[in-house]
Amino acid sequence: MGYKAQAPFATFADVDLKTLRSLETGQRAPRDGTRSKVEAALGWREGVITEVLDHYEIIPPDALTLEYMTQGPRKSVSRAADLTDEELIGELAYRLRSRTQKSPF
Repeated sequence: MGYKAQAPFATFADVDLKTLRSLETGQRAPRDGTRSKVEAALGWREGVITEVLDHYEIIPPDALTLEYMTQGPRKSVSRAADLTDEELIGELAYRLRSRTQKSPF
């Protein structure tokens, strides 16, 4: 996002402009409050930024569609053969996230 787009978005999201720039450049990870504000401003589902950051090594960039960011991976399916590669990666990420949230470790 260029400077001209960053300023209005930062205002809209109620996030400091310097914070937004730091997030975009990867200089720091968002705090929960900032993350929630950015997700809400973009119309993304709650927690999706953390999900992507936590599983970036298994979620290919082309799987990060608007649908994924807003609705999440498809509901669990019984046959992996019925999924596209993109959907399969999203499903695996979802299952891994669910499993790690249940684990006390």
